[in-house]
Amino acid sequence: MISKFDEFGKDGHIIKIEHKRGATQNVLVHIDNDDIVKKIENPDKVELPIRKGTRLKWSRLSTWACDNGYFVDGKDTCPKDGGFLRSSMDRMFGA
Repeated sequence: MISKFDEFGKDGHIIKIEHKRGATQNVLVHIDNDDIVKKIENPDKVELPIRKGTRLKWSRLSTWACDNGYFVDGKDTCPKDGGFLRSSMDRMFGA
C-alpha cells in the first residue's frame, strides 16, 4: 500500500499516476502537506477518485489504481496475495 510521504517539501508533493501499460499520459496530482489536492494535470481526462480542493484519501487512490491498472509514484498498489476482499469479490463476480 501507499504510505504518506515524510519527505514532503514546504510546498507539498507531486504524485505521478501512470498506466501500467502506458495506455494514457501520466497524471500529476499536486498536494500540499495537509493532503489537500491543489492541482491536477490530467491531459487524457482519466476519471479519478479525487477532486481539486478535497483531501486526498490514500486508501481510495491506491484501491482505484489497483482496480484500474495504474502505478502511483512508480509503485504497484495491488496486494501481493490478492487480499481477502479482492479474492472474495473475484469469486463472487467471476473475475
